[in-house]
Parts: sequence; C-alpha cells; structure tokens
Amino acid sequence: MSSKSTGFLTFALMLFFSGVSAFAFAQERVPVGHHCAEDDQGDIVCSKYGGGDAFEDRANKRVVCGKGHCQVDYHKNATLSCAKSEDGVAAYDRQGRVVCSGGCEPAVPEICEKLRP
Repeated sequence: MSSKSTGFLTFALMLFFSGVSAFAFAQERVPVGHHCAEDDQGDIVCSKYGGGDAFEDRANKRVVCGKGHCQVDYHKNATLSCAKSEDGVAAYDRQGRVVCSGGCEPAVPEICEKLRP
C-alpha cells in the first residue's frame, strides 16, 4: 500500500469511528427498552408506566405519554392513541384505524415523568 492510500484509509476509519461514537452517544440518552422522548429543554421524559410510550408533541412543545404503546391515529387528526392497559399493544386495523388492547385513549402529558440523576 502506498502512503497516500494508507493516509486515506486512516482518514476514512477515523471518520467512520467518529460517526459511530456520535451515534452511540445519542443512543445512550434514551434508556434501552423504553420508549422515551427528549423535551425542548433536553430532558429525557418517559411514561410513568413501564410499558408506555412517550412522544414529542411538537405542535404544543411538550411530551405526551401513554400507559401502553401508542400509534398515530390518522382518523383523528393525527393524534396519538395509546393502549389503556399498562404495556398494552396499539396497532392499525385494515381500515387504518388504531385499535388497542384494553381500548384506546389519547396520550397526555400528565402521565409523563422526567428522568432524574
């Protein structure tokens, strides 16, 4: 290998690993296995319920959460519909409507909590 190709390879590897380390840092901000979101102050916010989801509501500049998993409900002005049961499932039926185990309810900020050190 020439010194020019060795220099390029070294540069390419440095660029690759710097990108991977930045991605790894970003991944560490949200706990593994949890569906949390980052609020506009940079705090990590999760549902108070173990299996619940959290989403950033950009229109209202807040994070909203569900007791269970949530889906965007395009039949209800793109609101978030979440399973009423803790760790419940939310999915789309054949008509594209959100259906949930235990029934569906909207995601709300009241059941969210900020993670603390």
